[in-house]
Amino acid sequence: MKAKEIHADFQNTLGDLAPSDSTVAKCTNEFKLGRESLDNDPRSGRQKCASTPEFIAKVHKKVMEDRRLKMREIADAVGMSSERVYHILTEELGIKKISARWVPRLRRRPPALKCYCHDKTS
Repeated sequence: MKAKEIHADFQNTLGDLAPSDSTVAKCTNEFKLGRESLDNDPRSGRQKCASTPEFIAKVHKKVMEDRRLKMREIADAVGMSSERVYHILTEELGIKKISARWVPRLRRRPPALKCYCHDKTS
């Protein structure tokens, strides 16, 4: 099928929600060149999210070893940014700093804390 025929089918089926003619033409060309899916190709380089279970476990282990560590010291030891460490501590583990110590919040205990408290790896 040609791109114009495909676009006409989209117009009949989807009406105003149909993709533009140029979008259909680009997709048609991609499929002619051997592409099998419209999903994005994997990219090289750094992963998008640093809050993986491995990093969460490392941060949790470091805090449990010494609760008086500064966020910058934890970040340097684990090898990630202070912003990501702060996110992991507060959002993932539910820990906040009180009187120079990292303390678990008593109001709620996130499920992530259960997973990483008894991690025997690393």
